[in-house]
Amino acid sequence: MYPVSEAFLSAVKANTRKYYWTGRITTTAGTVYVFDQDDMVKGSGYITSQCCGSTEIELGTVYAAEMGISLFSDIDRYTLEDAKVELFYHLQVAGDSYERIPIEKSIADHSAYLLGAKNGSKLRYEGLKGCTVYKRAVQIIKDGGYATSLTYVEKLCSIIEKWNLTQIDVQDSGGGEVIR
Repeated sequence: MYPVSEAFLSAVKANTRKYYWTGRITTTAGTVYVFDQDDMVKGSGYITSQCCGSTEIELGTVYAAEMGISLFSDIDRYTLEDAKVELFYHLQVAGDSYERIPIEKSIADHSAYLLGAKNGSKLRYEGLKGCTVYKRAVQIIKDGGYATSLTYVEKLCSIIEKWNLTQIDVQDSGGGEVIR
C-alpha cells in the first residue's frame, strides 16, 4: 500500500476536508508542464457519475466516473497528443500542512485490495486475479458486493468501451504481473 501518515488517515475520515489538485503533463518530446489549481479555469471542472452515487469521486474506488477540467495555459494543444498526464491530490492534514498523493498510487492500492479482499477465509472477488475479460471482471466485482447499482456492470462496461480502456495494461506493483 502507498504509505501515508497517521495524520492523513485521520484527515481522510473527517466529515469535511480541505484539499486541492495539482498535476503534470509530459509530452512525447519530453516537455513537462506543471499545473495547479490557479491554472484550472474556475467552473470548468465536471464529474459525470456514471456509476457513482454522488458527485464526489472517491480516490481508488471501482465506481466509474469521468472527470474533466480546463486549463488556462499557452501550451500548443497539438503537442499534447499521447502526452502523459499525472494528477496529485493534496489533503490538508494539520494546520496549513498538506500531504500529496499521486492518483495512480491510489488506484494501484485499490487494485491490490480487490485482488486480496476476503470474506472470512474466501476471496471476496474470487476469479478476479488473472481475469482478462473485462465484462467478467466487472461482474465479479459486482457479485462480490462492492457495487450496489443495478446497472453498474452495464455502465462501467460502456465507459470501458467508450474510452477503449482494454488497450491499457497496468503493472502490478507487487510481483510485476500484468493485470488486464
